[in-house]
Amino acid sequence: MILALIERAKESGAELHLGAKFLGLKTDSGNTQIQIQTSNGEESYQADYLIGADGVGNSVGRAAGLRDFLKVPLLQAEIILPSDWIPGVTKVWFDIEDTSYFYWLIPESETKAVLGLIADPGTDIRKLLEQFCIKQNIKPLNFQSGQAALHTPNIRNEAYVGNLKIMRVGDAAGQVKNSTVGGSITGFFGAKAAAQAILDGIPYKKSLRTGKRELDIHFFIRQLLSKMDQVDYYRMIEYLNPAILSFLSTNDRDSMRHKFWQLPFLQPRFVPLGIKLLLKWIFSF
Repeated sequence: MILALIERAKESGAELHLGAKFLGLKTDSGNTQIQIQTSNGEESYQADYLIGADGVGNSVGRAAGLRDFLKVPLLQAEIILPSDWIPGVTKVWFDIEDTSYFYWLIPESETKAVLGLIADPGTDIRKLLEQFCIKQNIKPLNFQSGQAALHTPNIRNEAYVGNLKIMRVGDAAGQVKNSTVGGSITGFFGAKAAAQAILDGIPYKKSLRTGKRELDIHFFIRQLLSKMDQVDYYRMIEYLNPAILSFLSTNDRDSMRHKFWQLPFLQPRFVPLGIKLLLKWIFSF
């Protein structure tokens, strides 16, 4: 995907300078320069816009004084795929005693896969994954760790530093679905909104409005999921009737804001579960 995007950018006239590093911003008399480290040393550039698409590290956003977003730790291990595993099958485990998120196993080839989890902040995530590997009789080959950004309502993703307009997009803006901690599609929403803001001369906040509403829905879903216990998860899976399965097979999770309300009509048993979780969330404040 990255290579395809690079080719499309070149075809549109973009210039790519690889091997450079963003160092910061320098403002003098209202004029802001972008400081970049290249193979030739430190260089300064002037631009009308600077888009921070630099991932969860968020260096551009911090330089612009924009507030950071919520983050959660993630860890995954490369493993040998169990001999009886179908390589086209991905599996997810919900274990509320370990994490309010989930474990996953995703095959990468006929013989190898990654097994990982997203955990709550402050958790000993390495210990959890090692114990889970023992339970599943799986030996990890090596570990890959990192942090995942989460959508955080009411934070700004645009600012002026002197005469330079700055916008954050993708993981650098926390444009990630809190329900599944996935951000590829929502990151593209942010990129499109930034382009629209530049081309139409409108505030980024305005062009981002539709994408933000989608992310707010997933923020709300995560608040409810965080109040579920193990029995609630069993019930939720049990309630997946043919109507719900058909709905989920034809409606992607990145376009839920207009369709989320249909779920109680497709499965009325979701209503008491939803009310229970909503009350637990309200009384947690």
